[in-house]
Amino acid sequence: MQKENNGKYHEKESVNSEEATKTLSNRCTDQIITVKDAGVVGENIPSVNGDIEAVSDVPVEGTSEKGDIKLSVSEVDATVQTKQELTPESKVHGNINKIAGNGHDDTAYEFLVKWAGKSNIHNSWISESELRTLAKRKLENYKAKYGMGLINICKDQWCQPQRVIALRVSLDEVEEALIKWCGLPYDECTWERLDEPIMLKYVHLVTQFKNFECQALDRDVRGNRANARNRQELTVLVEQPKELKGGMLFPHQLEALNWLRKCWCKSKNVILADEMGLGKTVSACAFLSSLCCEFKINLPCLVLVPLSTMPNWMAEFASWAPHLNVVEYHGSARARSTIRQYEWHEGDATQIGKSKKSHKFNVLLTTYEMVLVDATYLRSVPWQVLIVDEGHRLKNSSTCFFPFSSII
Repeated sequence: MQKENNGKYHEKESVNSEEATKTLSNRCTDQIITVKDAGVVGENIPSVNGDIEAVSDVPVEGTSEKGDIKLSVSEVDATVQTKQELTPESKVHGNINKIAGNGHDDTAYEFLVKWAGKSNIHNSWISESELRTLAKRKLENYKAKYGMGLINICKDQWCQPQRVIALRVSLDEVEEALIKWCGLPYDECTWERLDEPIMLKYVHLVTQFKNFECQALDRDVRGNRANARNRQELTVLVEQPKELKGGMLFPHQLEALNWLRKCWCKSKNVILADEMGLGKTVSACAFLSSLCCEFKINLPCLVLVPLSTMPNWMAEFASWAPHLNVVEYHGSARARSTIRQYEWHEGDATQIGKSKKSHKFNVLLTTYEMVLVDATYLRSVPWQVLIVDEGHRLKNSSTCFFPFSSII
C-alpha cells in the first residue's frame, strides 16, 4: 500500500525481490519478541531510511498466550541507507532488540519486534520476509527455541513506568523523562517524551521526582540541627503516626515501633525477632518513616535483604511510607552505574562519594552480594541506620557478611 497526498492508500507495484534484498541487507537488528499470522500469502518489502516502519495492515485472528521467557540473542550490525514508505500501522525505530513469540497458519507470519535503545511501548510488527533479511540469525534462533506456535514473551508490566529518574529538554525543545520500567533493570531505562500517550497517565511520577529533588535540596540546607533536641524529647506513641498510609498498625507493631525509636535514641544496636508473618517488615518501614518525619534526620538508611524478598520490601515501602525515596540497588555493573548516576545524587557516576550534596534517596535497598561487590561506593555514604533482613547471616565474625557493619 502507498499513501498519496490526499491521505488515501492505493496498491503499490510489487517490489523486485532482488532489489529489496539488496536494500534491506544494510539494516541493523538485535532481538525479536513475538509473531502473528499476517493473514496473507505474501507482502511487499519496504525500504528504509533512519527509523524502520513495519507493514501490519491485516488484522490478527485470535489472541496470543503469554509467557515470561526472555530471549538473548547476538547483535547483527549494518547501516540504514535507503528510504521507507509510510504505512498505516506502528512505527519501527531502528535496531531490532528481540523476538517475543509467534502464531501461525498456512499463510505468512508477522513478528512483534523489540527495537534496540527503545522501550517496549514502541514494539512493532514486522513481516517474516522482511525480518529474514534484517535478522536472519535471530529469526532462526527464535524458531529453534520456540518453534512457530502462539507465544508472547513480552510481559505487560514492561510497558508500565515504575519511576522517573531524570528530566531533560531535547534538542527540539520537547520535555523528556528517563523512565525506569516495572520488572526491568536500570540498564533498560529509556528516555520518553512527556507528551507520549502513556506518559500522560503517569504524570504523578514526574511530580514525585520533583518532590524528591526538592527534599534533597532541603536536607542540604537543614542539616542535622534538630537531631540532638528530638532525641531528648522522645515520647511514647499511643497512636499510629499520620504519615503512615498503608493501613492500621497492629498493637504489637506499634509497640515494636516505640521500642525501635527508644533504642535508636540510646544508640543501641538491637534485634527485632518474631515469628514469620507478624509484620516485621512493616515495623521497619514505620521506624524509618519516624526517623525522617519525627526526628528530621538526614537519612540515608541501608537495608540489606535477600534478592527474593526485595519486591515485597519495595511494595511495603510504597504502601506504608510513599513519602520516602526508596531505591533498589542491584543488577549488572551497567545497571548499578545508572543508579549511581541518576538516583544517588547529581554528578558523574565515577565521582560518587566525592560530592558534598546530600544523597537523593532516603533508603537504599540492596542485597548482601551487592555490598561485597560495591563496598567502595557504599562506604562513601554517611549511613544513619543499617537494617539487615535475615540478620542471622551476621552471626559471627567468620562469615563473609560480618564486615557489613564496617560500612556505617
